[in-house]
Formats: sequence, C-alpha cells, structure tokens
Amino acid sequence: MLGWTLLGVGLAGSGFVGFARIASGAHFPSDVIAGAAVGVGMGLALPALHDTPLRMAPYASREGGGLLFSGTLR
Repeated sequence: MLGWTLLGVGLAGSGFVGFARIASGAHFPSDVIAGAAVGVGMGLALPALHDTPLRMAPYASREGGGLLFSGTLR
C-alpha cells in the first residue's frame, strides 16, 4: 500500500511541475512529454539491469567521457 501511495504522490507532483512549466511558458508541451518518456524509460530500465551480469562504470579522458559497459547480454 505504501508503494502505491508513493507512486501516486510522485506522479501527481511530477505532473504538477510539468503542467506549471508549460503554463509559465518555460517549456513546450513536447519538452515535458519527452522528459516524462525519458524518466519512465530510466525508471523501468535501471531496475531491470540490477539482475543482469551487465556492469557500468563512468570514465573520463582528454577526449571526453561516458560510460563503459561490460558483461554478457542474453
């Protein structure tokens, strides 16, 4: 029950912020929709990666930086 309550509160808060950003003229609706899609995608993908042998590590060099992935994909 607590998990569903937190999900509802989080969705309501996120929706309000997105609506407020559009209403204030700070963002276009497409910005808010794209941000929501990325957030949902990350929220679904990251927990799914916890049970895989895939490992990620940040790296930096003179040419730039990013993430290194190692493991076996099934």
